[in-house]
Amino acid sequence: MEDRAREAALQRATFIVETIEWVATGFESVQFNPTVEHGLTHLYSTLQHVFSKLTAENTNFRLLNLWADAKDGKEGKPSDEERKYHATDGKVMCLNSSCSIKRGTNGRQTPIWPPQCKPKGKGVMPEVVLSSLELKGAQGTARTIHLDFGVLWISIAYLTHMSLQFYTKNMWYNSVLTVPKKLRGFRVGLAFEFEAHTLAFVTLDNVFQPNWAVSCDKLPPTPSDVYADFHGFLCGVSSFVEGILDSRKASLAADCMRTSTTRVFFGMGVYTLCEVFFMAGIPIHISIQEFCQSPSRVARLCLALWEYTRKSHDNLWSDVLKPAMVDNILAPTRRQREQYSDWLMVYGKTRTLVPRRMAELIVKHETNDVNGEGDIFEPGYLNIALRKHPYLGSLVFGESAWTRLGGSVGGGDPLSSLFSKRNMLDAKSHINPEYYESIVPYDFMDKTRPRKQIYLYYQVHKTCGKQLWTITKIPSSHAETFDLITGMERETRLFSNIVKKSASVAIGPLEYCGNGRIMMTTHQKKRVFVVQGDPSLSDTDFKRYIRGIYRIKNHLDEPGQPKTGMSREHQTELNKWITSLEVVRRCGLSGPERDMEETEDTFKGSDEATNDDDDEQTVGPSSDDTLVGNEDDQPPMKKRRLSTDARLSLTLGKENIIPALFGIRVTRRSKKP
Repeated sequence: MEDRAREAALQRATFIVETIEWVATGFESVQFNPTVEHGLTHLYSTLQHVFSKLTAENTNFRLLNLWADAKDGKEGKPSDEERKYHATDGKVMCLNSSCSIKRGTNGRQTPIWPPQCKPKGKGVMPEVVLSSLELKGAQGTARTIHLDFGVLWISIAYLTHMSLQFYTKNMWYNSVLTVPKKLRGFRVGLAFEFEAHTLAFVTLDNVFQPNWAVSCDKLPPTPSDVYADFHGFLCGVSSFVEGILDSRKASLAADCMRTSTTRVFFGMGVYTLCEVFFMAGIPIHISIQEFCQSPSRVARLCLALWEYTRKSHDNLWSDVLKPAMVDNILAPTRRQREQYSDWLMVYGKTRTLVPRRMAELIVKHETNDVNGEGDIFEPGYLNIALRKHPYLGSLVFGESAWTRLGGSVGGGDPLSSLFSKRNMLDAKSHINPEYYESIVPYDFMDKTRPRKQIYLYYQVHKTCGKQLWTITKIPSSHAETFDLITGMERETRLFSNIVKKSASVAIGPLEYCGNGRIMMTTHQKKRVFVVQGDPSLSDTDFKRYIRGIYRIKNHLDEPGQPKTGMSREHQTELNKWITSLEVVRRCGLSGPERDMEETEDTFKGSDEATNDDDDEQTVGPSSDDTLVGNEDDQPPMKKRRLSTDARLSLTLGKENIIPALFGIRVTRRSKKP
């Protein structure tokens, strides 16, 4: 009997752990492929608009404090200083002038505390006092934000998974600071506290590069931005192409651009690349040599990337980000996340609408299966870019065809100069210019356009192969190096299925860690909570939130389908979820210094102890000094009898099953004689 009870207890504990990890996944919204404008320009766009709004409200942006999370085992070994900050409690640290913590890539880490604000010696005032800094504005590129604090500037290069939030003082002190990072679902890379708000750069892995300087021009240089400095970008592309032509490099063009050490295509990740290749009409399977040896392909890619970026700068805030903002917190709903697929043309989609003349090219390509029939190029996607930069039209179509289409002959730009110097202006374009009677086809925005299938491929023998989404099948001459993904494996990678039918994250600006979550109150008002385990969330709202996740996980709320009622089995399982998570939520907020004590009887896996007074458990807010107010301000602690499920979630910590998740220490004490 004892073994059977023990086995049942372990099964219950396993269920609890799986539940916690699954719910945590919903908060750790990770953008796995940080990409250029639609993905990462949202940081600058959000900062720009929220900062402007708060400035109009006369918000005081004088800097009060800097905050950051310490590293843990996942992110690397904590420094000695981080240990002094009691990093093991998992809560955000308030920094001071003695801080020497650094962040960044290996070998090039830089301090998060401004060196100019450190005293030069004992009793010597620092060059700049932190309280003299005031946020005055910001500048942004695809991978970096520059913050202007008047006498100092800081650049923050978001190397992997980073987003930002403007928290109110109440959100910051009563929600973010009180919750350990393992329960919170994200790390605070660096946060700037002002009088009424805190600007926090939140990250999944604490990997970012801060740099402080006395002026903007003293900050580390960044590659030319394709939108802000197109000429500088073309210079970088010319150098890149020339280097490839002088080498024997023959890797996949998509891989080479994404991983190039020259960083000319910096920020262009996997899904951006698939979208830009589609707009430029460049086959996803060609080598970097095949790309660089065609002036038309190079020019088309540059124009497509500019157009992709322009759309983001002009429309991303109004169409995607602004509707998902609640109380200045980015908190997208599932429907809003799903609607982002309307911005995508090929990545993660089943089919896409194309003009009829493009559909005809696709048919010709599929008919000639061996090598394909030229590039599937639709110039309508580059219309605005060609009007803005007409000098590249000659490279795309050839001089005579471009003149016939109404363009002006260019020359003198970095790309034209490079290909002229190498006598490559007449190199193969891989398109038929005579096929196009105009830049924009008559049915470009017609809702009755043909709907063509999208294909998903992986590179063969690539252990970390990236998803390649394309409008056509890869020709049989290259098929042996790519795997066509079909069936259920493909279905699970569709953007709509990821958002609708799982707690995982897709791609795009609404999928980063640190997003808020929306709750509809009983009065049908929106309520945003900013961290998992948010103590400001009432027990009723917490239960409603968990119930919503449970229904999604069990496919009871399928989009477009009537809601399905919960069976008795569902309700029983849901109650276990809620009971287990409520306990871990409370215990996680208590921090590691608190011992969760249980009597010897509770380890028997039975209900014998439920009538003993010693089984009462004190549950209440922590007296940790990071909370608002001091210990005397906290409400009295209440004793609460725990159910069997709740006691199991604590007592089985002896097996190191649950405490490892949130740093909870469980100890056993003997019953009083």
